[in-house]
Amino acid sequence: MTSTIAVITSDFDLSGSVQRAVREMPECDVETVHPEEIESVAALVAADICGVIVHCPDEREEPLTEVILREARGCRRRLPVIVISDGSRPDLSLSWFQLGATECLSRPLDVGRLAFLVESVVQRSRCETSDHQQQPWIEIEEITPYCCVAEPTHRMM
Repeated sequence: MTSTIAVITSDFDLSGSVQRAVREMPECDVETVHPEEIESVAALVAADICGVIVHCPDEREEPLTEVILREARGCRRRLPVIVISDGSRPDLSLSWFQLGATECLSRPLDVGRLAFLVESVVQRSRCETSDHQQQPWIEIEEITPYCCVAEPTHRMM
């Protein structure tokens, strides 16, 4: 089963960085979507993807980032969203976390950290769709606890 991460960005270099980060992950695809090509955020979030990476390079992209976070939080499966900004923006990162961001990263990217985050999103998705959750729990017979009362080795007289 292949897991797909949607990357919303107009920056081809960022898309390439994400591609390099997941290159060694088996069965993981990256689909890059230009922000202007998004017809419906709700449809994007409802698509068969396991997570979203949204690039917010400046103030113009903040409304789209917030809409994506709100839609992902309202989604039945609470779709993980990683937000990447250009430069450190602690005030915005805080508001994104409050809206449900899984993680906020700034550029220049730590590709190792990004790979770790993407892998955890993919693993989470696989666990949610795994047949293992549909298996019944193994029943264990009730075991009577063994209680041992030690005899005192010294007796008081």
